[in-house]
Amino acid sequence: MKITEKLFDKNGKGIKILCIGLLLSVTLIWGYGIIATDDVLVGNMGVFTLLAGRFLLAAALLFGLRLCLRKTKRYARITKREAKAGILVGVVNFCGFLFQSWGLLYTLLNALVFLLGMFFLFDLKSAGGNFNRGDALTLACAGFFAVQIILVDKFADDINVFNFSALQMLTMGLCGLVGAVIAERNTFAAVDWSVCLPAVLYLGALSSAYAYIVQTYAQSRISPSLAAILLSLESLAGVLFSLTAGKVGWSLSLALGCAIMVAASVSAAVGDSKKPSPAPALRPKEAEPTTEPPMRP
Repeated sequence: MKITEKLFDKNGKGIKILCIGLLLSVTLIWGYGIIATDDVLVGNMGVFTLLAGRFLLAAALLFGLRLCLRKTKRYARITKREAKAGILVGVVNFCGFLFQSWGLLYTLLNALVFLLGMFFLFDLKSAGGNFNRGDALTLACAGFFAVQIILVDKFADDINVFNFSALQMLTMGLCGLVGAVIAERNTFAAVDWSVCLPAVLYLGALSSAYAYIVQTYAQSRISPSLAAILLSLESLAGVLFSLTAGKVGWSLSLALGCAIMVAASVSAAVGDSKKPSPAPALRPKEAEPTTEPPMRP
């Protein structure tokens, strides 16, 4: 019996608690990922080079994981739907990360993490302060991330999480590689690898490979609105990590924004937990097996 099946009660609350916990782990990882991205840019690595290294590393890890599962019941061939979904979501998500990284070049770190979270909870006027080019890029980034969440929810119910995530990472990595070759060939020699390499490894292994497997798995079992609000806590985590690292200073407006994000997330989680959640269905036309079926995250 699979672990997820053991967690089900008749209302599906056990699996929801698991998925909420997994998504919260992603928000922590992504929160520190904002700091890691800022460190990479300070280390003179170009935006496209960063995205290429991060996502090609993630793709290599995920395709390696698929290879390890090749002779197990959890292995599945890549379908046309998974290929289409992985490429489409990869392009959208790449645009989000591209605008996020560009935004870090033109706006303060505390403004960036605040705007990322506020996209899900406020309209544009609530950002306040002096609105600059970096803030606009950050809002564009948040828009692409919101579309990515919607697309993952659209595809998540009938795709293999390893296949989808690996193709998504590969698409993003190749997009970054093309951009790096075209626009950043002359800046590669100036990269400070002592600063950039640890950050790229973190971003590739945890912020990308782990985080997107977890996101796809969790979104197939909880509502996209709840997932969006939980993931918006990335900005809160980013603020806390930035404060700890001494990169930003505390302010009343920042504290108020963080408090509202926490309240909204808790409210959404409580409301969603009251809704029944059926166990995930088998693939269409898939007969009930006599042994444990392949994993269908």
